[in-house]
Amino acid sequence: MVSKSQCLDGGVFTSKMIQVYATTLTSLMNDLRSLEAAAKTWGVSNPTKETEEHMGTLLNATVANCAWLNLRSAWKQLHTITDRVATGKCSNIEFAGLIAQLRTRIQEDLQDRVFFSIVETSTIERFFKPDPATDGTHLIPKRADEIFDAVIVERFGDCIDDLIEASKCYVAAVYTASIFHLMRVVEHGLKEVAKIAGITDPKPSWGSVLSKVDLYCFRTKYEELPPAVQPHQALLRDLSAEMHSIQYAWRNRVSHVEDKLIPTKPIDHDIATEIMTTVQAFMRSLADRLPPP
Repeated sequence: MVSKSQCLDGGVFTSKMIQVYATTLTSLMNDLRSLEAAAKTWGVSNPTKETEEHMGTLLNATVANCAWLNLRSAWKQLHTITDRVATGKCSNIEFAGLIAQLRTRIQEDLQDRVFFSIVETSTIERFFKPDPATDGTHLIPKRADEIFDAVIVERFGDCIDDLIEASKCYVAAVYTASIFHLMRVVEHGLKEVAKIAGITDPKPSWGSVLSKVDLYCFRTKYEELPPAVQPHQALLRDLSAEMHSIQYAWRNRVSHVEDKLIPTKPIDHDIATEIMTTVQAFMRSLADRLPPP
């Protein structure tokens, strides 16, 4: 009657944070009401085939929703119910009592849950996509190469973890943490810019790189550039504009600590969005136009 694939060791309960849809909760409560109504009329001693199938559908749906919502106690109670029904000896009175206990278990489980809701349409569209396994009725997080650009992920593979964490923090409205991860992404790009600008410092700072780039782009004649830098002057000129955009977005909210870019003041939604957009443009330019590694 109930699929054993919806079990504790099936991976449903492994995450500390779960993605929940309001429809999942409403479906659970609707199915519970249907089970309570059935408990008043269902004769388990001689059930019809249609009654058995209907009850099995309800119990399966309730098990799935309890698993999705991580309601452990209710999930266990449901398996107790299905095991008793499977014996063919569960009376109407016993069944009604088990369903009443199920409602109590659900209520107790929900008391230990805190739910957050993402309502910003632009955030949902940017970071989530329809789950093909559910015919698009549910959403799943996008991959890093879907949120940002595939060329960034391909060129800067070491940045994937920080791109994903930056996205998670942004979705959770922890914007300062999101920007911290984006700063780590920029550090990878900064090293590449330093190379084509002829900077040999293994840990170049943002200010030193930007100053050298501006010097070579706007205050040095082409013939006076180091030979290794000359082929990259046009690229450096474009990167200079994007680096200044990032610097403007950061304003006075980021400082250098031991050569690391560290957010020093709270970042709100608008600033986080601006920084994420400028960082993406900067890293895309690098990925598209840098010489092969």
